[in-house]
Amino acid sequence: MYWALVATVLWLCLAAGLGLGIWGLTSRQPAVALTAGSVGTALVILFSWLGALSIGPFTIALAVVLTALVTTRGLAWWARIAALAVGLAIYYVVVWAIPPIQPVSLEVIPVVCFLTYAAAAFVRIRQSPVHRTA
Repeated sequence: MYWALVATVLWLCLAAGLGLGIWGLTSRQPAVALTAGSVGTALVILFSWLGALSIGPFTIALAVVLTALVTTRGLAWWARIAALAVGLAIYYVVVWAIPPIQPVSLEVIPVVCFLTYAAAAFVRIRQSPVHRTA
């Protein structure tokens, strides 16, 4: 009975996370895109944490892909592909290439994702014009 509840919460986190991620990818407002993307990424990370014992560590790659695509929204296609490649390279190194640090990957990948969102928000805020009224 309890496992059915856990499974329901697990899949709802994934569905809500991917839904918010898609909203972040399609939103025309940068603040809404970054907010929806970061909350969606947090839900996908929660999905990965809840399912880590049964599914495996590959699920956290969804958070890396979502972060790379949302934070580079509006940039040239080559910049988006480069960000995706860097994110997946970090994922590969942390999760698969160095087995002794694999248990720490559940902490390292989320920190990298949210530092990326913070950097993207800082850059977007610095670039936005200031509207002042007298």
